[in-house]
Amino acid sequence: MTTHAAYDCDVLVVGAGIVGLASAYALTRTAPGARVMVLGKGQNPAGRAAGPWPDGAGRAGSPSGGAARSGSAAGGTGPGGRADRSDGAVRGDGAVRGDGAVRGDGAVRGDGAVRGDGAVHGDRAAVWSGGEAVHSGIQHAPGTLRARCTVRGAAELAAFCAEHGIAHTVTGELVVATGSGGLPRLHGLVQRGRAHGLPVRELGPAQIAEHEPRVRAHAAILVGAGGVCDFAAVSDRLAAEFGAAGGRIGYDAEVVAVDRRPWGVAVRTSDGRVVRARTLVNCADGDSGRVAGLTGDDPGVRIVPLREECYELTAPGLVRGLVRQVPDPGSPYPGVRLSQGLDGTVRIGWSVTSAGAEASGRHRPAGRLSRLRAPALSRSGVWRAARPAGRQGVAEAPAASSRQAVARALRRLLPGVAEDDLRPGPSGARTQTAVLRDGTPVDDFLLRDAPHAVHVLNVPVPAVTAALPLGREVARRALLRARATGWSPLAVESGHCV
Repeated sequence: MTTHAAYDCDVLVVGAGIVGLASAYALTRTAPGARVMVLGKGQNPAGRAAGPWPDGAGRAGSPSGGAARSGSAAGGTGPGGRADRSDGAVRGDGAVRGDGAVRGDGAVRGDGAVRGDGAVHGDRAAVWSGGEAVHSGIQHAPGTLRARCTVRGAAELAAFCAEHGIAHTVTGELVVATGSGGLPRLHGLVQRGRAHGLPVRELGPAQIAEHEPRVRAHAAILVGAGGVCDFAAVSDRLAAEFGAAGGRIGYDAEVVAVDRRPWGVAVRTSDGRVVRARTLVNCADGDSGRVAGLTGDDPGVRIVPLREECYELTAPGLVRGLVRQVPDPGSPYPGVRLSQGLDGTVRIGWSVTSAGAEASGRHRPAGRLSRLRAPALSRSGVWRAARPAGRQGVAEAPAASSRQAVARALRRLLPGVAEDDLRPGPSGARTQTAVLRDGTPVDDFLLRDAPHAVHVLNVPVPAVTAALPLGREVARRALLRARATGWSPLAVESGHCV
């Protein structure tokens, strides 16, 4: 019989991005007493190289404090039959001492690591899309999980930031049509906004100038939601709250094998460490398809990892808040997006590049999916999905390396902007797109349940805004899977999930 002590944790979350952290945070709040662990691949929430595993040796939650050895595959021995070693010094309170190690309160010591107050000290990579923009959710189809979580998440994010003293400003979102061709799409957004319960105002040129004096457009709508937020601080706080509730985070832990057994799963990382859990939550972002395959589940989609490149305006004060062109439903990419960050810098969201460009240090424009160099592109469905994006892709691709092209497009919104007013900005957040095998893009968050596993397969850009309610939905599903092993959480709240 598998006992509670035989498991290293009740729920193992693979992925330390904001969705993974929000899911782990929700698990500890929804089921107090649940043992939850997060494995991050290479980086901590601050975007820096991270320290060792929570227990200093690789076995989290082991009664002996040792590290598990595995045979040729993860989980070669089940709970109770594993081999342990004692080369990890774990204190009785679960804290590990040493440079960069995780303390029992979830705080990490070391350069650039999370401190006890949840703050991250050291250089922080600027990795948040649209200048730390909070999305209103107006562009998403009513009734979808993506729409519900984004609309609700924007409100919950404001409350979370107020509670924890995190910088957050509600500016509203101005969606503009620079020509008469965008008016039908703009009117469609008005109807969507009202279906979502969002406050929406229709503006003419004179009213646009009152809200954004430098912006020129044929018509616009003003959504009374959305703004800017320090999402890195949100991630840090989620990690700190999770740690304070008894959760543990291990970094530099790439999952290389998953063995699903009747009692749960055993996960082996690249350095040979093994973690045994009742349930696996796969929040591995662009790696989620691979992790699902390791688990033995067919994700049914191909994941294409992307990231965004942007420019910044050198002249301050040209934009007060968020300004976006009305999106083209025939393209998977939005038009020009302007956002004034918390530091006053105005960022211009523009082109999409392959995630592989980051590793090489090269910034390859990839306005078309067909230009991405990713394993997923070997499948014909992705190539078919790229075709609807062709027209805009051709227009956007040169812009990533041409300030002249960016300035020319920007002058439709901000007359008088010149090339010298632009400078390259930091790379945007990693995001992804998922396509079905028939080439149909997935236009929603995609969660799939499996025995002892929950896979989060598609989390496009608004996921940072939607993280809190999306994390609760993931937690709800994970707890159902964990209970199937005979485990009963101390308390399960109901009625608050999406």
